[in-house]
Amino acid sequence: MTSNPGDTGRKPAFMGINDACDYTGLGRTSVYRLGKAGEIEFVQVLGRTMITVESLDAFVARCRAAGHTISKTSPSPKLEGAEHVA
Repeated sequence: MTSNPGDTGRKPAFMGINDACDYTGLGRTSVYRLGKAGEIEFVQVLGRTMITVESLDAFVARCRAAGHTISKTSPSPKLEGAEHVA
C-alpha cells in the first residue's frame, strides 16, 4: 500500500455518501434515511452532500452502547429493540 504524502493519519471531517456507505457497511438508501431521521448530519459543501464523520461515529457509538443492531432485512435503517436512539 502506498501512502499519500499529504496524509496526516487524521480522519476527514466530512465524507461523501459512497464513502459513508463503505465506512458503515450500509447502503445509500439507508444512509439517506438516517440523515432524514436526524441520526447522522448532512451538510452541503460546494453543492455536494457530505456527511460529518463525527455524526457517523456518534451513531455507531449509540448503537453499540445501546446494544442495538441494524437490521439488514428491513427496508429502512431500523434499530432493533428501539424506536429511536438518542
